[in-house]
Amino acid sequence: MNTTDLIIEIDAEILRLTEARALLAGIGTTSIPTSGRPSKVQFAGKAVSYASAKSANKPATKRTFSAEVRAKMAAAQKARWAKAKKVTK
Repeated sequence: MNTTDLIIEIDAEILRLTEARALLAGIGTTSIPTSGRPSKVQFAGKAVSYASAKSANKPATKRTFSAEVRAKMAAAQKARWAKAKKVTK
C-alpha cells in the first residue's frame, strides 16, 4: 500500500467520523469545515451549490442595453479602431 492510498483512506475515515459526530450532536451531516463561503448548502435534504441556493430565492432577470446605448458603444468602438489604424499607418 503506497502513501497516496493511505492518505485517501485516512481522509475518508476523517469524513466518516466528522459526519458521525455531527449526527450525534444533532447538527446533521456536514463536510470538513473550511474557511470562507461553504461550497454546498442543504435544502430539504438535497445538496445544492451555494450559487444556485442563493439564486433560488430570486427570479433571474436578464439585463439588456437599450438601442441608444448599443449605438453609442458601437460608435465608440469604431472610433477606437480608427485611432488604432491611424497610429499603425
